[in-house]
Parts: sequence; C-alpha cells; structure tokens
Amino acid sequence: MPQQPLSVEKTTRKTCLACFKTEKKEQKFQRCGKCKKATYCSKECQTKDWPSHKVHCAWQGQNRESRPDRGTEQRDMLSMIKRWFGKHTRLLVYVATHAMGLHDPANLALTRTHLLSITLSPPPDNPGRFQHQSAEVRLMEEMEIDAASCAALRARVDQMAQESPPRNSLTMFIRSGDVVYLAPITIPRLAPVMHRLMFGPPDNDWAGFLRRAVNGTMDKGDAVKGNAATVVASDGGEVSMNILPDVTLSTDQFYEVLGSVTDGTSIKMLQCTPLGADIDMNLVDDAIKLMHDNRFYDIIFTDKESS
Repeated sequence: MPQQPLSVEKTTRKTCLACFKTEKKEQKFQRCGKCKKATYCSKECQTKDWPSHKVHCAWQGQNRESRPDRGTEQRDMLSMIKRWFGKHTRLLVYVATHAMGLHDPANLALTRTHLLSITLSPPPDNPGRFQHQSAEVRLMEEMEIDAASCAALRARVDQMAQESPPRNSLTMFIRSGDVVYLAPITIPRLAPVMHRLMFGPPDNDWAGFLRRAVNGTMDKGDAVKGNAATVVASDGGEVSMNILPDVTLSTDQFYEVLGSVTDGTSIKMLQCTPLGADIDMNLVDDAIKLMHDNRFYDIIFTDKESS
C-alpha cells in the first residue's frame, strides 16, 4: 500500500527541546520567552533544559534584538545573506578552519577572541547572487559587536568545548552593505591526523579559494579541495576523510580512522561528496585499493551533488 503523504499539520508540530515529545492538539507547547525559538512541553522541561539552553538563548536573543524590521530592504538583505550562508556552509567551514589554522591545537584559543569576517557585494542584475569582496580573520572587539554579544559568543565556544564529544565553535561575520549576519558554526574537535583527513593539509590560499568559489571562477587546482569521503560502517557509524592527491594513509593511520567508527566491522559504503566542483573519481583509486588490501568490502561510490 502506498504511503500517505504527511499532512501540513503533522509536519509543523513542535518538539520539546528537553524530552523530544511531539506537540498534540490537546497540549500546546510554549516557546522560550526570550529567544522565541526553543519550545517546551512544560515548565519542568524548560527548567531542566535551562543549563544547556541558556547560552543559545542569550545568543538568539541578541540576534533577535539587532535584526532589521520586517518589510525593509535591510531585512530582505539579511534573508538573502542567510540563504547564501546555508547554501555555502560546507565551503565556509572548510575556509574558516584553514583561516584560523585549526589543524594546530594551539590555535583553538583563537575561536574565543577572533572571527572570520567576510564582505559580499550583490551584483546589480541578481541581488541574491553575492560576489566576494574580502575575507580576513579579525578580533571580535575590532568589529561592531557589543560586549554582551561578545560574551555570548565566547560562552558558546566554551560550552561546545565541554560537550561530549567536544566540538569547536567559531563565528563568521558576514556583511553586505550595511547589513551584518553573525553566524556561529561548529566543527568536530579532532586529533591532528583526523583533522588532516577531514580538511586536508593547511591551505594558505584559503582566501583565494573562497573568492574563486563564491565568484564561480574556480581553477583546476580547486577541484579537489574539500572533497570529503564519508565512510559508513555496516553498524551505521560514520567518519569523514578528505581525498586529496598528496594525502596518503599508512595502514596504521587507516585503521586509526576506521576504528573510531567501525570497531572492526566491514565498511558498508564510502560516499564521496565534492565541495565546489565535480569530483575526479581517479583521486579515490588509492583509497579503494587500500580498503581492499585491508579486506574491507562492499564499497560503493556515490556523488551526493548529482544523486
């Protein structure tokens, strides 16, 4: 029997942030009064979740108070910047990681004091298709961010670092004209070998790569940057690896990567996802050979961008 499509009513129901209960007709959930984002089924659940929600609440509250009024050109521009950010999130994570040098654990402290500032200019013929103007790592205090927002950003960095597993949180400051969007992003906190596999070797041309990717002028050397291969084990675990011509894995390194998710089980799938260009499947030949040499089977290569 064909499955019935979900009704609009079902797809728009709220979920309690604390217990994950779904809202029902007879029990309407309430939103957090400050951030207007988080929803809870009861006061008890809201109180229980407050220690983990308070940092995000402060951040959302600051964003809400500072955004432009509805129906204005500035509000429309903010919406376009948000859509642009959502479309380019993977690219921006790659760029921010290399801009702050997070392959070196000593640089993690920068995420508390610095942000990645990106300036965009919309072309006159297509306001939603931004063009790259500049990108640089800046001190938070050098930007027009008030003290409360800086404190909320630093608190978010600290909270992410204390979670299990710990994660890095860094902030992107995206501007077009007089409209600014502060976008915090998170990436996993990795050992150096894992960081290299996920993001590749240090990329000193991150600013040039960002400019070419945003403006649609990428060259041949850019085609392999950020080509992430997601290894999916038969038990459902996943790990991402970066496929680059100059990255080779010893058998020990290979097992170190796979051991974190597979626990000795066979690989079910290796899924290759290009960041900004079509992936050259020849680049993964060595990975296929290495997997077969180590008796990992059932390998399927797919391209998320075209599937």
